[in-house]
Amino acid sequence: MSLQYPRWVATVEWMALEDPFQELSTCHASLVEAIKGLAGSMDILRHTRPDLRPQQIEWLRNLNGLIRQRVLPHIEVEDRIVLNYIESHIPRLAGAVAVLHMEHDDIALRQLELGRVIERFSQSRTETVPPFSSAIEELGIYLVFLLKNHLRQEGEIIYRQASEILSRDEKRDLMVQIEKQRKMGRVLSKCD
Repeated sequence: MSLQYPRWVATVEWMALEDPFQELSTCHASLVEAIKGLAGSMDILRHTRPDLRPQQIEWLRNLNGLIRQRVLPHIEVEDRIVLNYIESHIPRLAGAVAVLHMEHDDIALRQLELGRVIERFSQSRTETVPPFSSAIEELGIYLVFLLKNHLRQEGEIIYRQASEILSRDEKRDLMVQIEKQRKMGRVLSKCD
């Protein structure tokens, strides 16, 4: 007796195997929504009373946590596997892929900088540091803008073209490579 999967489950599994860019696009959409929420929170904090220091610190921690826990693992999958695969199979996208690799490096560096800023900001006394200094605000705004723009470029430009250009077998091969790295524990399992 063989185990029968419901038709819709088999279809979803087959779609994931056929086009890895669908999963990546879903992940991007999830990340963009989280980033939009943080951007909205930051705007509220910027235009409210200066005595909201605990909420400002919490906002910074939330942004840092989002980048560290969701964005950086996603970037790792892209850098190790996806972008390299696209670059080797679609040479005309090599320039755009190089820009995305540089942005990935910038995101990782800014995340480290944000962590240091959070520590300084949360340990300083209120009278020595403005409640939400312009340097902190600029870093937060820059990161939000960089992430939203980066995810849009990947999804709407690179992934859309790769999905149209790569053959069915190439897409399947890319998905197999991603899954192999996940099973080996080298990249995070899936985007939350």
